[in-house]
Amino acid sequence: MTTAKIERFLNIFTIISLFALASFVFTSLALSSLIHIFIFIPSLYFTYKAWKEGQLDISGSRIALLLLVLFGVISVIAAPDIANKFKGIGKLKYFLIGVLGIYAYRSCLEDKLRSDKVRLILNIFMVSVSIATISGIIGLYTGHNPLRFRAATDEWRATGMYGMAITYGYGIQFACILFCGLLLYRKKIEKFINTKLLIFATVISLAGLYLSYTRGAMVGFLVAVPFLLYGKSKKLFFSALIMGMIVVALVVGAIVSGKGGNSRIFQALDSESNMIRISQYRAAWHGFKENPLTGLGYRNFEPHSVALKEKYGLGYLSFRGHAHNNFLEILAGTGIFGFVAVVAFVLFWFIETFRRKDIIGMVVPAFVVAFVVSGLFQNTMMDSENMYLIMSVYALSQLRIS
Repeated sequence: MTTAKIERFLNIFTIISLFALASFVFTSLALSSLIHIFIFIPSLYFTYKAWKEGQLDISGSRIALLLLVLFGVISVIAAPDIANKFKGIGKLKYFLIGVLGIYAYRSCLEDKLRSDKVRLILNIFMVSVSIATISGIIGLYTGHNPLRFRAATDEWRATGMYGMAITYGYGIQFACILFCGLLLYRKKIEKFINTKLLIFATVISLAGLYLSYTRGAMVGFLVAVPFLLYGKSKKLFFSALIMGMIVVALVVGAIVSGKGGNSRIFQALDSESNMIRISQYRAAWHGFKENPLTGLGYRNFEPHSVALKEKYGLGYLSFRGHAHNNFLEILAGTGIFGFVAVVAFVLFWFIETFRRKDIIGMVVPAFVVAFVVSGLFQNTMMDSENMYLIMSVYALSQLRIS
């Protein structure tokens, strides 16, 4: 088989991976694994080809992400209580494929964007997100999620087709950012989108975000929206930023004054939900202080969380879980070097995309802001459902669009 035929075959694999992303990232965690299954070999091949031809074009964000993988591996090897080192290291695959996948996407999409394929992928994504959200909303109001063929897993909050409202809430905020951005700049990509479908998907997704009652995701979305407006007008950007700050101040005021009533969104600062989070934050900090260089091991804070809270008198010993904060989780799990790497990654990713003048530069910086801000309240980097989308958007944001 000639090289050209091999590459055409691998490009088909990449396209299948993109269809899997569009179809399953909000509808099926099991089938979402097809994203990685089909992108893996093309990623290795085209990364090697780019290296051989001197076309790696290494950026700051890619270096930082690779360093995060390296320090994650070291943390797992150094952790005495992780028996299956290969399994622990395997959990870093999302970051690694996020980097290697760039070169597969470039081979498949750059310089030969096929409007029919891109349009179909975007349409499938909008439809699948909308269907998942509608199914979750029906589940909220009827008690039965029709597409999951089972009772709703949360009687108070929309969960989409996920098992947990919090996972869905943080995931749907990213879809909301993407849809709102594409809607704002639809004239630049009109050949790739169905405007009516995009409007429908945007409205449904915003409803899903609200009905998930996921506070951190809502904050992430509200803080990110002004960055979508920067490409339209700097005046609009600053006006929206000021309005957002006023809204946040009013919400905080209502919470502090106790005038939020029984609303989950306005619950008191000392509510059990908030205090559990704070106990996890403090436990993660103590975990870091005990192992500042290599941490407790990537994704290994959770097994230590209760013991750390007991040791330092932090309370809420009945709750065993991750840090509910991306940065503290990485700090506790991989130590100071992994923490610096993840901070550098988001900074470089934001700067690299913010400097661009194309559709990526107009939409993706807001996505990064949402990722950072909402990541202060939830560990989205440990949720497979969220990471499939986040790392795919990162890899696609590295495309060089003429």
